[in-house]
Amino acid sequence: MCADGFTRRCADCRNTAERLRYALEAPERARRVRERRAVRRAYFESTGRYEAA
Repeated sequence: MCADGFTRRCADCRNTAERLRYALEAPERARRVRERRAVRRAYFESTGRYEAA
């Protein structure tokens, strides 16, 4: 039993847990990427570099 709270989890259990966590956080991660992209685009549009590129 890996995750009883008293022993360290084996590598397989850690990897499985991390893969599951990463998959479940995908919508949040995508939202952050969209927000950063919008901020960058607004900055470049405000400086006039967006049309030049």
